[in-house]
Amino acid sequence: MLDNCCRNLTLAGVFHRVGNNYEFAVPIFQQILRETRDVELLLEKSIGEIDINAMIV
Repeated sequence: MLDNCCRNLTLAGVFHRVGNNYEFAVPIFQQILRETRDVELLLEKSIGEIDINAMIV
């Protein structure tokens, strides 16, 4: 599911694939995201949701 999301974001021009990893296609987006959002909190919440969903399945 996560891989599908990343591929879709690549097709939309948001991500760029580098080997097995993904980067933002436009480097300034990463800076803007960090300046306007609590990225660590968003990642913690996302990881928590993934852990919960993994236990349900």
